[in-house]
Amino acid sequence: MSVQHNCEEHKNLRELVEKIESKLDEMHAFMVETRVIYDAHQRRLDRLESEVFGNGKPGIATQIRAVLWIASGCLGFLALIACQLIASWLS
Repeated sequence: MSVQHNCEEHKNLRELVEKIESKLDEMHAFMVETRVIYDAHQRRLDRLESEVFGNGKPGIATQIRAVLWIASGCLGFLALIACQLIASWLS
Protein backbone atom coordinates (compact mmCIF):
# COMPACT_ATOMS: atom_id res chain seq x y z
CA MET A 1 0.00 0.00 0.00
CA SER A 2 2.88 2.33 0.74
CA VAL A 3 4.33 1.76 -2.72
CA GLN A 4 0.99 2.52 -4.33
CA HIS A 5 0.69 5.67 -2.22
CA ASN A 6 4.15 6.78 -3.37
CA CYS A 7 3.16 6.11 -6.99
CA GLU A 8 0.07 8.30 -6.55
CA GLU A 9 2.18 11.08 -5.03
CA HIS A 10 4.69 10.71 -7.84
CA LYS A 11 1.89 10.89 -10.41
CA ASN A 12 0.39 13.97 -8.73
CA LEU A 13 3.79 15.65 -8.60
CA ARG A 14 4.41 14.85 -12.24
CA GLU A 15 1.03 16.38 -13.20
CA LEU A 16 1.82 19.44 -11.12
CA VAL A 17 5.23 19.83 -12.77
CA GLU A 18 3.64 19.44 -16.21
CA LYS A 19 1.08 22.15 -15.37
CA ILE A 20 3.86 24.43 -14.17
CA GLU A 21 5.87 23.78 -17.33
CA SER A 22 2.79 24.48 -19.44
CA LYS A 23 2.25 27.80 -17.64
CA LEU A 24 5.92 28.66 -18.06
CA ASP A 25 5.68 27.95 -21.78
CA GLU A 26 2.63 30.23 -22.02
CA MET A 27 4.46 32.96 -20.12
CA HIS A 28 7.50 32.59 -22.35
CA ALA A 29 5.36 32.87 -25.48
CA PHE A 30 3.66 35.96 -24.05
CA MET A 31 7.03 37.53 -23.23
CA VAL A 32 8.33 36.87 -26.74
CA GLU A 33 5.19 38.41 -28.25
CA THR A 34 5.46 41.41 -25.94
CA ARG A 35 9.11 41.87 -26.86
CA VAL A 36 8.25 41.87 -30.58
CA ILE A 37 5.52 44.47 -30.00
CA TYR A 38 7.87 46.54 -27.81
CA ASP A 39 10.57 46.52 -30.50
CA ALA A 40 8.07 47.66 -33.14
CA HIS A 41 6.84 50.47 -30.88
CA GLN A 42 10.40 51.51 -30.07
CA ARG A 43 11.24 51.80 -33.79
CA ARG A 44 8.12 53.91 -34.35
CA LEU A 45 9.01 56.18 -31.43
CA ASP A 46 12.55 56.57 -32.74
CA ARG A 47 11.22 57.58 -36.17
CA LEU A 48 8.80 60.07 -34.61
CA GLU A 49 11.51 61.55 -32.42
CA SER A 50 13.79 61.87 -35.44
CA GLU A 51 11.02 63.57 -37.42
CA VAL A 52 10.07 65.99 -34.63
CA PHE A 53 13.51 66.91 -33.30
CA GLY A 54 15.64 66.25 -36.38
CA ASN A 55 18.57 64.44 -34.70
CA GLY A 56 21.21 66.63 -36.35
CA LYS A 57 19.10 68.11 -39.13
CA PRO A 58 16.17 70.54 -38.95
CA GLY A 59 13.16 68.74 -37.55
CA ILE A 60 9.55 69.80 -37.46
CA ALA A 61 10.02 71.58 -34.12
CA THR A 62 12.87 73.69 -35.54
CA GLN A 63 10.95 74.46 -38.71
CA ILE A 64 7.87 75.56 -36.75
CA ARG A 65 10.05 77.74 -34.52
CA ALA A 66 11.58 79.35 -37.63
CA VAL A 67 8.14 79.99 -39.14
CA LEU A 68 6.99 81.59 -35.88
CA TRP A 69 10.05 83.86 -35.84
CA ILE A 70 9.43 84.89 -39.45
CA ALA A 71 5.72 85.47 -38.78
CA SER A 72 6.42 87.55 -35.68
CA GLY A 73 8.99 89.58 -37.62
CA CYS A 74 6.51 90.19 -40.43
CA LEU A 75 3.79 91.20 -37.98
CA GLY A 76 6.19 93.57 -36.24
CA PHE A 77 7.13 95.12 -39.57
CA LEU A 78 3.46 95.48 -40.53
CA ALA A 79 2.72 97.09 -37.16
CA LEU A 80 5.55 99.56 -37.77
CA ILE A 81 4.17 100.43 -41.21
CA ALA A 82 0.67 100.84 -39.73
CA CYS A 83 2.04 103.19 -37.06
CA GLN A 84 3.83 105.24 -39.74
CA LEU A 85 0.63 105.47 -41.79
CA ILE A 86 -1.44 106.52 -38.79
CA ALA A 87 1.19 109.09 -37.79
CA SER A 88 1.26 110.53 -41.32
CA TRP A 89 -2.55 110.77 -41.42
CA LEU A 90 -2.68 112.53 -38.07
CA SER A 91 -0.02 115.10 -38.91
